[in-house]
Amino acid sequence: MIFYQNKIGNYIYADPTGQADSVSGFQIYLLKQADAALKGVEWSLQAQATRWLVLTGGYSYLLGENDKLAKPLPLMPANRWRAGFKLTTDKIGSMLSLYFSAEVKDLADQNRVEDFEHATEGYTLVDAGAGVSLNLARKRRDIDLRAENLFDVAYRNHLSRYKDYALNPGRNVALKVSLPFTLVQ
Repeated sequence: MIFYQNKIGNYIYADPTGQADSVSGFQIYLLKQADAALKGVEWSLQAQATRWLVLTGGYSYLLGENDKLAKPLPLMPANRWRAGFKLTTDKIGSMLSLYFSAEVKDLADQNRVEDFEHATEGYTLVDAGAGVSLNLARKRRDIDLRAENLFDVAYRNHLSRYKDYALNPGRNVALKVSLPFTLVQ
């Protein structure tokens, strides 16, 4: 677990000009500097509960303050919890390193915002994955399947510069197949 408090001279932050870009229509920002304070706590845990079960978890909290204006710093992340597990086995028949994993991330509402920012609602995302290694033709082949935002939750990440214009990505499923090869023997 880490507790921290940092004083930063000339912290760089974005400040809106009140003008929009003529091509994109997006807000134009100027980069400014001010003394700032960052306070927070962060912890993470990874425990090998059994030979085949790994548990993970964590929490992060950050409070950013513009000392010059006595206001919150813009684009500060929301408080975040995460918990997950990974089930593994060495071998089942011809399958090696078989695993299944899942993780839940819970982000709180971010209501402590600079005047020009919009608050964002909290959300919970679930990710899952599975994979296996196979020995085919005396070469190892790895296959991994990963699903992020498994339940297709509509959300806006507070750190996204596009949060006022668009939602973050929905469900994403990725299949990765790793095939070793040799160019020269």
